[in-house]
Amino acid sequence: MRYIFCALEKQVSSNDYDFESDSFNIEHVLPQNPESGWDTFTDEEEVDAMVYRLGNMTLLAKKSNKNLGNDGFDIKKPVLAESQFELTRKIAEDNANWTPERISRTSENIC
Repeated sequence: MRYIFCALEKQVSSNDYDFESDSFNIEHVLPQNPESGWDTFTDEEEVDAMVYRLGNMTLLAKKSNKNLGNDGFDIKKPVLAESQFELTRKIAEDNANWTPERISRTSENIC
């Protein structure tokens, strides 16, 4: 995944990131284990269907990602907006909230 996202990032921003770098990792916008703040996802099956979709993942600096944990989108959004990665900033800029529909649309736009 890191390789794919680094290649996509290079395509949109012309920045060339080393996919093996330990300074960033993959952020799951909808967390793998969501807690509070994820009421738009109705049940565990829906979470399982969405969490590993390409449109739900993005690159984020390791420290920022660690600090976010399982926080809701309203808390994640300002951090995503300040990211060094253009694709990550775009998630924050283009989405008022994070829903199954937004994940699907983002997945389609990436491909």
